[in-house]
Amino acid sequence: DPKTSQITVVHSSGIFPHTVSWCTCPNVPRGERHLQLLQAQLFPASISRPKTAFTFDVLDHYHIDNLECKTTTTYFFSQLLRLTPKGTPVLVRGIFIHIIGCAAEI
Repeated sequence: DPKTSQITVVHSSGIFPHTVSWCTCPNVPRGERHLQLLQAQLFPASISRPKTAFTFDVLDHYHIDNLECKTTTTYFFSQLLRLTPKGTPVLVRGIFIHIIGCAAEI
């Protein structure tokens, strides 16, 4: 496993690529990267090999939008894409699937 990897971070201000430096301390078990993300206040889209993470801010924003405004996941995702700076490399389909999964958890 590499010490750094590129993940996609979904925040209420858009979707951004981010390089993560993983802790490789001897007391940290291998395969616990999802816990490292949680400690950094990021909700991983996957436990086994997280490549996408959501800030708790965007999860709260989605939850409130959905409850108060009845915003669908599709419209919320479309809003995030519009907020993302042009030219930012984003794997749209994969992130949308993760948003639907996280929405089911909320």
